[in-house]
Amino acid sequence: FGLKTNISFLQDIVSHEDFVRGEVDTGFVEKVFLPSWKEEGIKSVDPEIISALRQAFSARVDEPSQSEEKGFNPWTYFSKGK
Repeated sequence: FGLKTNISFLQDIVSHEDFVRGEVDTGFVEKVFLPSWKEEGIKSVDPEIISALRQAFSARVDEPSQSEEKGFNPWTYFSKGK
């Protein structure tokens, strides 16, 4: 009962050692990840990380050049090393 999400799946993928090292390709999920994955449920996230992400995203949204030019892309903020 209740809403079913894939949050635990996504959390486990991004914390997998191969994913963290950047050693992934288009077959990663099917060939490497799924054979050994067991769903354990949603993990809690450190409140400090949530706060930092909120600040980063809200600061970026407030910059008119980014949001007006081609639409807001939150990943652009992190790729520029800010």
